[in-house]
Amino acid sequence: MTGNQTMTYRTIKNALFCATVALLGATGCSTELDDGDYQVFRVAFESEKADAGCYVDGEIPESIREDTTTLKSGGTFIMYVTEQGDVFLDTGSMVLLGEKEGDTGYQFEGEVVDVEVPPGRTILDADHDGIEDADDLAIDADMDGLDDYNTDLEGFPLDDFVDVDGDGLDDRNQDDIVDANMDGEDDRYVDLPAPYKLRTVRDYRVEITMNGDVVLGETRSTIRNTCEGAECPEAFQASTCTVQNEFQGVLIEDAQVDVALGAPTGEPSAP
Repeated sequence: MTGNQTMTYRTIKNALFCATVALLGATGCSTELDDGDYQVFRVAFESEKADAGCYVDGEIPESIREDTTTLKSGGTFIMYVTEQGDVFLDTGSMVLLGEKEGDTGYQFEGEVVDVEVPPGRTILDADHDGIEDADDLAIDADMDGLDDYNTDLEGFPLDDFVDVDGDGLDDRNQDDIVDANMDGEDDRYVDLPAPYKLRTVRDYRVEITMNGDVVLGETRSTIRNTCEGAECPEAFQASTCTVQNEFQGVLIEDAQVDVALGAPTGEPSAP
């Protein structure tokens, strides 16, 4: 028996079971899939519903609040079970891992976390002790134990020669660039990391309820923007935006899956 024949037999068996359940006055029926099985659904989406957090100042504009439409958008879902028993949902834009919920439901979830550390200040710090030279009471770039800039009681430098990169020029008043590691950058200047991080978390969820060949459900995508650290910009505002989308559809009998080969590119969009 081929894979398509196996799927057809199981689909017919499930349909007969659902019909029997319906005659008995019950609702729903088991949608158990075995390892290696897959099901294809064609679904129609209602218009998206974005909460107030998705808009400026946390308020839905008047021009959008009362908008309505009877038009739907279409999509194809492929649900399959791997040899390890993991249940996946391919929405066409992403693949989510899920689990069975009760006798007729599935829930799929995924998360993307993006952390950005903005560039911090660049300071003059010849001895790389983390203190800007203008505020440093003792600077010892060549690590010889002698202060590079302070003087003795007679006004003579405590360190008579400082040459970290070994080019024969005194780093304090003769050398235009100190480059001991030969990377073309002046070693005396240090880039400090920003004292905060920007974190964006994208959560995706798809809930599916199956009743025979009919499928109902909802997609939900949430984006949370936060700032972590002691010196977050005053203008930064944490935000949470949630977009919901209800759908309904049907199981496509004996569907042939045509999947383009190749590595995915870019970041997945919402289901």
